Amino acid sequence: MALISPTWYRQGHGYWFPYLGQDRSPFWLSMDESATGRLVQAVTDDDGEIFLRFPVGYGVGTWAEVATGITGERPCVRYARRKGDGAIVLTYEDVGGAIKRQTTINEGGTWSVATTIAAAGKFPATALLPGGEGATADAWWVTGGAIKFRTFDAFGSAVTAEVTAVAAAGAAEDAIGLVARKDGSFALSYRNGSGAIVNITSTDGGQTWA
Repeated sequence: MALISPTWYRQGHGYWFPYLGQDRSPFWLSMDESATGRLVQAVTDDDGEIFLRFPVGYGVGTWAEVATGITGERPCVRYARRKGDGAIVLTYEDVGGAIKRQTTINEGGTWSVATTIAAAGKFPATALLPGGEGATADAWWVTGGAIKFRTFDAFGSAVTAEVTAVAAAGAAEDAIGLVARKDGSFALSYRNGSGAIVNITSTDGGQTWA
């Protein structure tokens, strides 16, 4: 079960607070849970490197960090739930401003070649499609205040055309929440220009939103 609000900021000595809306995001945090209950976190340090974190033993008191060797911002981590391989999907902003995706099947030991999800964007949000064996739905914020949406197969290849879920000037430069529901619909949450949280849904595969 993925956490609905995956984005946080660390301040001080291990305390976690919501972090939203600034250009640089040190200590950004995203977290997910595998079908067997294994937790994974993706965090960034103040140099922009992305690390994976896994709990050691039982509970969540101690975590082991794995350096990914990937430099980027605002990572979104999801267990792909493909049968047998425990794949982890990492979506992030690269240093050139594109939204990229890479996959690991050995908890960050090695990574697939990066796939470009979008040529430009911020605040990527990834949701695993039910029964999709790693297929995803993705949303991201673009300059001008729009939010884009598209679906991809397990290898990062586009399945549907890119659509505008939120029109220009409709969304603040802020984190996005995206959920793929079991009935095939999607729910998307964002902040508008006034700071209010807006919730919209799509029942036609992400082609239209209301």
